Amino acid sequence: MTLTGNNKDDNIQIALSQILFIKSANNYCELSILEDSTFSLKLLRCSLTKILKQLPNNSQVYRCHRSYAVNLMSVKSSAGNAGGLQLSMKSLDVMVPVSRTYVDEIKQGLLLVPKVC
Repeated sequence: MTLTGNNKDDNIQIALSQILFIKSANNYCELSILEDSTFSLKLLRCSLTKILKQLPNNSQVYRCHRSYAVNLMSVKSSAGNAGGLQLSMKSLDVMVPVSRTYVDEIKQGLLLVPKVC
């Protein structure tokens, strides 16, 4: 699939399964991507909302914070409670925050993700 930004030549060809998480900062979004066991960052000039609207409806990428969206297939574990839930990623030593607004949706989404044996 292709994600497009606000600039005319600003686009990224990517498979949905490669997205680990997306972090928003001002007018930019930083996509954390896993390509062939290599971690990389891609930058798009657009809002997090605009990127999420470009994803398919059945994607496992959920907004979890005002500034973050996470691919639930890449979550290793969750820790904390409704006031301070954090998601640990499988491929990185990174904790992604979950705001109180999205805790129930993220927990429900994690229940639907198949567990790896």
